[in-house]
Amino acid sequence: KYDLTPLGAVTTPFTVTQGMWIYHIALCGEANIDAAPKLKEDAIVQVGGTKGDEGYEIHVVGTQIAARYGGEMWVNLVLNEGDTYTHHCNNSARKAQIMFICNPDAGLGKPQILDERNDKTDYCFYMFEWTTNLVCPDNAKGAARGMSVFKLLLLEFVVIVLVYLVLGISYKTFCLGS
Repeated sequence: KYDLTPLGAVTTPFTVTQGMWIYHIALCGEANIDAAPKLKEDAIVQVGGTKGDEGYEIHVVGTQIAARYGGEMWVNLVLNEGDTYTHHCNNSARKAQIMFICNPDAGLGKPQILDERNDKTDYCFYMFEWTTNLVCPDNAKGAARGMSVFKLLLLEFVVIVLVYLVLGISYKTFCLGS
């Protein structure tokens, strides 16, 4: 069980940079991506170059969550309905996969891009990795994940006292004959 809705509380999209490209990612809420104001919900937008320059490009990578699947410590989202490629990938629509990986200490975390697979003719996609605590099972989150220093010291003290009592009673019974 996982809950990604806290990502919707973030008012600005998450930003990832790779080379000349900047990726804006908004999930579980309004997109609020300046480069693509028409997008209202889940979206990934790729921006390259400087606004106003000849090489400036904007590509919508994905706007619709098409699939969700995962395991106990990870979730994969597939976003479809992006802009079409113009020179490769059989002019198919762009799509992205975001692999959320459990890390109890990461908080919301931050995405990073792993790869853009655009050298295929039939299945091209962008692959993102996002380490976060939002996909961790309940037993891996917060204080339930481990013992505090105080609890460990208390446990150690109790064990020492019990060992002392057992050894004392054993010594008194077997060595002294009482």
